[in-house]
Amino acid sequence: MTFRMTFLVVAALGCGPAGNVPQQPSSSCGQQNGLTDCRGITCQAGNYCTNNFMVSEYCKPGCTSDANCGSTEFCGKCSGEAVGTCIRCGQTPTCGMGSQCKADNFASSRCTSEGKGSQGFACSNGDQPVGQCTQSSVDPTFFCCGANTGTCTAKSSSNQCDNAFVMFMGTPGQYSKPYSCAGSATPAGTCKHLNADIWCCN
Repeated sequence: MTFRMTFLVVAALGCGPAGNVPQQPSSSCGQQNGLTDCRGITCQAGNYCTNNFMVSEYCKPGCTSDANCGSTEFCGKCSGEAVGTCIRCGQTPTCGMGSQCKADNFASSRCTSEGKGSQGFACSNGDQPVGQCTQSSVDPTFFCCGANTGTCTAKSSSNQCDNAFVMFMGTPGQYSKPYSCAGSATPAGTCKHLNADIWCCN
């Protein structure tokens, strides 16, 4: 009797997930259109229905099951996650760095306003997305990935650049073309960063 009880306890403990294990696609992967009804509103593929009372927040990026993903995709999750990300059949979710980050519309808006990228992610537990991403300067839980959305515009007067670099570098006219840049954008060419949003280029 003692042996039998010990065996059952060991077997039960051995059934849990070991570490942050990625979910594998099923054999019927991708056999859905991803459209989800959400209290009279249709969430598009790649979004899931939330319990938020605001209509604009009914559908959020991510997935809770394969039904939220488009054809050729499945809902990839890591162990312990309630919300995953739609990825192509045959691929494996990235678990570990970035597994606690979710695409977020508000984060994307914040990133666009900061000029730091078009794809915003909200991260928890000190995690950050995989890839070339920049942390928001306003909310440290937001990370901005993708193409830089900031822009640079040439300014008409060169006095600011001329005066500054003659004073500090002693080379008149070397960096005489001023540009005003939004967000984290930088002008093309050989330039020096003068202050918060002004660059001086040659």
